[in-house]
Amino acid sequence: MKATVRQLRSATRQILGAVARGEMVVVTYRGKPFARMIPADDYPTPGTQDALFGIWKDNPAATAVDAYVRRLRKGARGMIVDTDVIVWFMRGNDKARQALGVLPVFAISAVTYMELVQGLRNGEELRELKRFLHSRRVECIALDPEISARAIAFMERYCLGHGLHMADALIAATVDIRGETLLTANAAHYRMIPGVALERFRSD
Repeated sequence: MKATVRQLRSATRQILGAVARGEMVVVTYRGKPFARMIPADDYPTPGTQDALFGIWKDNPAATAVDAYVRRLRKGARGMIVDTDVIVWFMRGNDKARQALGVLPVFAISAVTYMELVQGLRNGEELRELKRFLHSRRVECIALDPEISARAIAFMERYCLGHGLHMADALIAATVDIRGETLLTANAAHYRMIPGVALERFRSD
């Protein structure tokens, strides 16, 4: 959301309400970005500047630092995380925490975001979800015409004979179009589609 300095004075209540909902407000001055307003919980408090020290001491992906950096610089396939893995993470599953913890970056489909929102119980859980996705810089991939067309083709080919569901078709199409890998506990939902790269997540 953007707001001018004048709007900051005239619509203070509405702007602060947007910030309270977890949105970042960019304040512009003479047409150029001047400042950002974010929720106080997202801003580091004094004395936490060294909190980064040692946080990866139990990160198995970075045990061999040289190999880890080489892997990053090779430009490996990106990872798209399925809805079930995020749900396991929200339930406090250690395997899900470890699986997401070793990913430098990852993305989710807009379908996954909508499924997660559909299952939330209140506004506080929505704020926590948005705060997590923002803190991890998670890309939420929109459903564009190319993804929609590919999903329709998947449904026409695999729905009747294999039981492919619409949400799975849209996620599979996103993975296929992007040329990335899907981290999922439900690999059986996608195995009938050739070319969709899968990585199996196990919660136990």
